[in-house]
Amino acid sequence: LNRLYVIDPLCEIYNRNGFINLTDEMFRESIAQHECVILSFIDMDGLKFINDNYGHNEGDFAIRQLAEIVKSCAGTHGICARIGGDEFIIFARGAGAHAEEALAEQFNESLRICNARLQKPYRLSASIGSIVSIPEENDTLSGMIRQADDKMYAIKKLKKNARKSERILNDMPPEI
Repeated sequence: LNRLYVIDPLCEIYNRNGFINLTDEMFRESIAQHECVILSFIDMDGLKFINDNYGHNEGDFAIRQLAEIVKSCAGTHGICARIGGDEFIIFARGAGAHAEEALAEQFNESLRICNARLQKPYRLSASIGSIVSIPEENDTLSGMIRQADDKMYAIKKLKKNARKSERILNDMPPEI
């Protein structure tokens, strides 16, 4: 029963409960030790398209593939979880100065490799927002999650606007 309480059955990684249980103490220890942490919020792009066009089994397959990428990016020292339908989170202590950029590069490269390997009629895609910080006494894990979530949504919005602009440019008549 405890496993069901903390593990996501579809992805075989922690769920929200498992994540909070494990990271809450780690977060408090990071505050006490003035240790830098990274928290990343990840949201799958295009799950509705996959479900609508290829079925929910294929959508579940895509979620599991993304979970594997998230798990590999979390590494052995990080904790990752599926905290919603197509939302994931990573937390790690001891983050370096360029941890945010390094994680984003690793994540995007892993997506590229996965897409090349799978050869699906859709592209597995996700938006990631990360916060690197040395938390202070008045900081909370939920506050840091909100910050990373806000950053991820800003990135998702930029990606959506870029795709919109690309479609508009591609639909424009040639110059005379």
